[in-house]
Amino acid sequence: MFVRDRVAGLCIGKKDYFTDAYTNQLASVGMAILGVYPGWSGDTGDGAQFRRLIAELKAKNPNIIVGNYTVMTESRTDTSNTYANHDIPAKLNQMNWWLRNRAGAKVQWTTSYGAYDINLTDRVRTDSNGKRWSQWLAQRNHDKFFKHSFDFSYSDNGMKYPRTTANWLLDNVDRPGNDPLVGAAWRRGQAAYWSELKRLSGKPIMVNADNDLSYPEYTKKADFALIEGAIGKSWSFSTWALLWARYNGQMKNLTSAKGSVLNAYGTRSDYAKLRYALCTVLLGDGRLAYTDSAVDYGSVPWFDEYNIDLGEPLYSVYPTGPLVPGKPIWRRTYTKAQVYVNTSNTETQTVPVPAGWRRFKGTQDANANNGQAITSLTLGPKQGLILVKA
Repeated sequence: MFVRDRVAGLCIGKKDYFTDAYTNQLASVGMAILGVYPGWSGDTGDGAQFRRLIAELKAKNPNIIVGNYTVMTESRTDTSNTYANHDIPAKLNQMNWWLRNRAGAKVQWTTSYGAYDINLTDRVRTDSNGKRWSQWLAQRNHDKFFKHSFDFSYSDNGMKYPRTTANWLLDNVDRPGNDPLVGAAWRRGQAAYWSELKRLSGKPIMVNADNDLSYPEYTKKADFALIEGAIGKSWSFSTWALLWARYNGQMKNLTSAKGSVLNAYGTRSDYAKLRYALCTVLLGDGRLAYTDSAVDYGSVPWFDEYNIDLGEPLYSVYPTGPLVPGKPIWRRTYTKAQVYVNTSNTETQTVPVPAGWRRFKGTQDANANNGQAITSLTLGPKQGLILVKA
């Protein structure tokens, strides 16, 4: 297995996917998360353009899996035909599924996207087909996207509880999102959407989760999960231990340990950050989505490390502790590579390296990846490195 097979392209922003250079970027890694919409690139509703794009990606990389973005917690209010998703607010208006406060006003958890929150709980009334919001949107998104050639669906905002105070339970009481009754109802609504969409499409579900999915409403309900901004953002984890706890928790609470996707932000030339994030991912079984902070979710930056052939993990169980008890360096051994991470925020550490291993030969960061055989390895705080067989 090559490192590139463990990399995801998180590209829900820039949408000119038929550009040759962009298509080549997307097809270079093992997973692509897109953000197409009804009518994208002239699609007439039959999914022909979606199928064409996915076919192009798979012609370049037969092993890639391709998913598409959805969000079920909020919506714009525009019902004009100029808005691609105008059928969503039209249905919300018809059924009055908007989230409102006790005064009857629609509410927003943020004004950044021009969207208003939706009451996704089971307190809302059903439509003429017996569907609440979660089931209706699952059917709609299946018909628009996932009955075509996508391999999985992506659901945004899979948070542990909402961030809005409102009349969530329709009992004329404005409750905060972290109210236990609200939180549980919110998670049931999210899980209902995931399960219905998975039932309709027969395809895996990916969620953007701010938690380890250990809540009973969430455990084993999703197949993939994104840890957005795990490294490199203002809200990122303050310590590696917290980061590992989330990553490790998701690997345990998804349907497969291979489903967790760790997202890191940095520049294209921040090779040390890339190695730290990538080596953390490779300690476990998940994937890395590295975002170029200059363009946000609109490219798949390439690094020399992606060409490394890891082979397979030497042991099926990923490490549960450091290489030396009480020291911050962790290691995982593959049949063709070794992965090291210094998990400390402050300490530089040196560890011995078994005979027969060397740094791999790269061009982007020749000091770190110089091809030299080594017998010991020194890593500064929050640094990682991949060694290959000599």
